[in-house]
Amino acid sequence: MVVPASLFWRGRIFKSYWSGQPIAPAKYLYGMLSIWTALVFGGIISLLGCFADRSLLPNLLPALLAFMFYATLWPSGRSMVRSMGDAEDAGVYEAPR
Repeated sequence: MVVPASLFWRGRIFKSYWSGQPIAPAKYLYGMLSIWTALVFGGIISLLGCFADRSLLPNLLPALLAFMFYATLWPSGRSMVRSMGDAEDAGVYEAPR
């Protein structure tokens, strides 16, 4: 439940990005840290479950899922330095990644 909540929280913090405005660096770090900490703690708890049970499955699956989310949510910083353009102008607008 923590990972979806952190994704929702990041969406609330990044609200200005969806309207075409850049995000302040402090807000960017705060939003991304919420996701990173949720994924890291979830992965660590899953790996500790692997060691406690002395078996890889099923506890390895949440750790791998956390790693995959962590790899795909790698920070690029594009939302801090560059606006997406005007949403009304098709020649300037750039869809968010």
